[in-house]
Amino acid sequence: MADSFIAFFSTVEPHLAVFFLSMLPVTELRGALPLSVLWGLTPMQGFLWAAAGNFVPVIPLLLFLPWAIRSLSSKGPLRRPFQKLIAHNRDNQDKVRRWGMLGLYFLVAVPLPMTGVWTGCLVASLMSLPFGRSLIAVSAGILTAGMIMTLLLHGAVALVSWPSGGKLLLAAFAVLTVVFLCRRLKK
Repeated sequence: MADSFIAFFSTVEPHLAVFFLSMLPVTELRGALPLSVLWGLTPMQGFLWAAAGNFVPVIPLLLFLPWAIRSLSSKGPLRRPFQKLIAHNRDNQDKVRRWGMLGLYFLVAVPLPMTGVWTGCLVASLMSLPFGRSLIAVSAGILTAGMIMTLLLHGAVALVSWPSGGKLLLAAFAVLTVVFLCRRLKK
């Protein structure tokens, strides 16, 4: 299925494909930027199209999700899962409220799995954070995530183009993996 998905977007103009892929909850900016490199966009073009596409769902999500959560948690077959989600959120709100909008910003800005615009908007809606401040935090997070991903991608591409760059990149990844695993074992 992923192959047909990528094949479909390969028939679209690269900048539009990056724009539309950035809107989707699965790919977002983090998935669209690597494809912008493959499709030959410059770093600035990839960044601008991916950030613009990633911003498109923010306002509708921040406006619509609170209503959808209230509606789905009050009736219908999804009532119980949504009530559990709200209860779980209530239990963890103290941790998140301590960080406030900065926490929302980091949730969107740090390019890790299960973070990004869609998750950030869901958290803002579950916590009933103010629309304007949430919009600013999520928007700043989009720009930061885009800059991080662009620098990482184009730095990695430049590094691999060196004679021994691929080996150096692989060695750095191996070292980071060992450090991560050692830290996990200590806990």
